[in-house]
Amino acid sequence: MPNNRILTLAFILLVAPPFLVAAWMNQKKLAELRAIPAYNLPGKVIMFHSPRCEGCTSMMPLVKDLQNAGFPLQSVNINEDSSKATEYGIRRIPTFIYFLDGKEKNRVQSRMNRSTLEDFCRGINGRDSL
Repeated sequence: MPNNRILTLAFILLVAPPFLVAAWMNQKKLAELRAIPAYNLPGKVIMFHSPRCEGCTSMMPLVKDLQNAGFPLQSVNINEDSSKATEYGIRRIPTFIYFLDGKEKNRVQSRMNRSTLEDFCRGINGRDSL
């Protein structure tokens, strides 16, 4: 038993420091991305919506607010521009697509709160960020 504890402790001491450094670097990079002014962000986001969609209409004041704050956020009404919805394969609304250098990098098909949408516009997303 004591040998198992020593091996476990040695394993923790070898694995933990690189993991902690990686976590610290990730937080530092996220802080740098969050510090970029909205009007200077490299990517853009398109929100696909419909006026008949309750989730979409509840998101519109937030979207307008972020647009006014300088976030690169466009909205496309799929009832008025169905060709765009077809082009991007929109199956659920609201759908937010993040583009960087003209290529789709991420997609969310649901409502978001303000901080999550701001991060999404910055290219930050839990699964695909950095």
